Amino acid sequence: MRKVGFSMSLILSVLTTLPGAASADIVGDILRVGYPVASESGSAVRHGAWTPVLVDLRLQGQASFDGELRLRQYDRDGDVYVDSVAVHLFADGGEQQRYWMYTIASKPTGKAQYFYVELFATEDEDDPGKLVKVISGPSLVSAMEPPVEPEYVDDNQYLILDVSDRAMGRIRELRDQDNFDMFDRIIQIAHLSPAGLPNKWFGLDPIDCVIWDDADTTTITEQQEQALVEWVKHGGTLVLAAARTSSTLAQSTYIGPLLPARPGKNLTTAHLPKVRSELMKLGNNDEDYPRALTVTKCEPIDDPAVTNMLTEPSIDGVILAKRRVERGMIIFLPATIQDLLGDSTIRPPEFFRRILELRRNPISSEVGSSYLDMFPEIDGVVGFHGVSGARLAVAILFCMLYVLLATFGAWRLLQSRKMLKHSWTALAIVGGIASLLSIIGVQSVHGIGRTLHQLTIVDGTSNSVQAHGTAYFGLTASTKNILDVWLPEDPLLSEEPGPSSCVLQPMLSSSKTGLENASFTDPARYRIRPATAEIHDVLLRATLKQFEGRWKGSLPGALASSIRSTQRDMPVDKESDSLDSETIIAEGSWIQNNLGVDLEKCYLIFAPRDLYEPQKFFNLVQQRGEIDELRAIPLGTLAKDERLDLFSRIYEDQSGMLLTQKERQGRSFKRTQTQWGRQRATAAENDGYGNESPNLRFDLNQYENAVLLSTVVSEIDPTSFRKSPMVGYPMFSRNRCRQLDMSQLLTSRSAIFIGFSKEPGPIRLASRDGSDAYEPIKPSRSWTVYRMVVPVDVQ
Repeated sequence: MRKVGFSMSLILSVLTTLPGAASADIVGDILRVGYPVASESGSAVRHGAWTPVLVDLRLQGQASFDGELRLRQYDRDGDVYVDSVAVHLFADGGEQQRYWMYTIASKPTGKAQYFYVELFATEDEDDPGKLVKVISGPSLVSAMEPPVEPEYVDDNQYLILDVSDRAMGRIRELRDQDNFDMFDRIIQIAHLSPAGLPNKWFGLDPIDCVIWDDADTTTITEQQEQALVEWVKHGGTLVLAAARTSSTLAQSTYIGPLLPARPGKNLTTAHLPKVRSELMKLGNNDEDYPRALTVTKCEPIDDPAVTNMLTEPSIDGVILAKRRVERGMIIFLPATIQDLLGDSTIRPPEFFRRILELRRNPISSEVGSSYLDMFPEIDGVVGFHGVSGARLAVAILFCMLYVLLATFGAWRLLQSRKMLKHSWTALAIVGGIASLLSIIGVQSVHGIGRTLHQLTIVDGTSNSVQAHGTAYFGLTASTKNILDVWLPEDPLLSEEPGPSSCVLQPMLSSSKTGLENASFTDPARYRIRPATAEIHDVLLRATLKQFEGRWKGSLPGALASSIRSTQRDMPVDKESDSLDSETIIAEGSWIQNNLGVDLEKCYLIFAPRDLYEPQKFFNLVQQRGEIDELRAIPLGTLAKDERLDLFSRIYEDQSGMLLTQKERQGRSFKRTQTQWGRQRATAAENDGYGNESPNLRFDLNQYENAVLLSTVVSEIDPTSFRKSPMVGYPMFSRNRCRQLDMSQLLTSRSAIFIGFSKEPGPIRLASRDGSDAYEPIKPSRSWTVYRMVVPVDVQ
């Protein structure tokens, strides 16, 4: 028996040295999923958002290994989407190799597994490969998995990424229970070293704000710096705090040119009274800091995109500056946050409230509230909901016709001709004809070939053709198809797929489970290619597949504008000469539609005051809809190439007389928000529509209301709607449409123009079969929303 045991051991030891048994020579672990947070799970992700996954591999016992890592998740149909990355391992030194992978986080269900990563031995990209087992922890496994399931952060929470090589500082106090009622959203905080930042911009998709204290671009790669800036351009908020390292920021390739202030020499001081009074809510506090701080003296930059500058007289320099960068914001502090919060008398929540313009909670947690989900209205536009009902109606109609023809028509005809012996043949012929007509009828509704419905939301700036966009696609095919799909920057497809600022993903369900009730029993696998905005090998089983894209590119034309705001006395009523001073759009202001499409149901959202004005003493940060410091002005239609005089459209009636105060109040956001939300919630006041002229009341459908509400969701005052005794005040949810909020771009110097069109717009979905070239898919139905930031010259 000893000889037999020895022989078996020898055989096993020999087998493990063969190529086919190389699995035991690779050690691998999932280092991180999402972003580290202080919770039981240790990491946070968002459902429907791109999520970075870090995998470490190490080879031992053989010279080299070539293969592919594959990370799988389930879409809303139960099919599997896979991200893959090539693996090349060498045994020299036995060092670990780190691999970045990206997927769309989907909430696990009974069938779905979360964030499992498999390793395959492959020869090329098209090789399906052979599954390789790896040593993960103490075990030999077929798939690596994170030690615990990550925490799913709700889209109505505000996720801050604290970037620092040090332990988390006083920013952690934002998570204290005492501060929950201070803000309109629960604050979540993740912490990461600079080296852990993702190398692709969409890897930061779950994050609302990055705060980098003692920022030093020499500690990250150029690819990470580029990703950080690209994320800002797509709507992120980046806070950079630096004094000793401010010169490295100024000299960096991507961040340097975008700083909102010009760093100069460093100096040391403990006397910063403006900082303590305006940013720390310490009043006119002339007390010095307990110890001296290193501060960089900064000069202001003359740029319309630079706002909210706070000057510290004691150093004769800028101490806070913000700059709009396309859809996002860069905020610069020429001192470290650790130093600025070094005084124990300072409350960090007040500081971050002003830096980040975090709105106060309009209602206390004791009163109660309930969220109203807006994303199903957007999802339904491209979900073929009406077409599905029409197909069912056609099928039922033909079933009824078949029964009538078979039982009454055919039978009566055969009976009258005494040919009942041929009844089975006749019924078969009638059944065949009815089946054929049913197929033709259903296909006429379903569409021959491929049918595409798309909703496009285009965001840009007036007088510029550069734009961003969010697109939702619903694609069906009349027969079984396997396709590659692509979201190109240029709708004319002037270039082949390559590294792109766009990204395309499966459109996940908005449901809390993450998976639809119905799913395929035999799930297909397809590959996501986020770096090139492609998805390969998508199987269409004569059914619907939905995709979601983030786009960046050029428009065929621009919205031209010239707008000034001024303080002017306006009539209170028509019966007296009483006047009331008001901030208005000045005479001579105009907008011209050079976008190449007709626009309807247009609005201009205008803010007479900023959300936070640092030069004003004890300024509160709160919803401007609550304090009636926001205007949502209906403009009507704006035809292609039409120029609209804003003063006459906004402030004059049809006879050219100035509107009264009551009529103007009908355009306040406080009233208009109840009109946009009327399909989901009841206005608290009887006159929820305001007092605007009948010709300015738009018949908005559900998706249009959802887009309008999502655009300024941070400004909506829930107390403008009727409170339910059961669930409290209604609050409109950011679920799956968090990126649509443009509230931070709405200032006294920048209004937002919104218009709707039935034309496809600048974004196209392209497809190909096999090795064919990509071709754009012409939408059978399209809905386009243009949202333009319009500069305002404040007089």
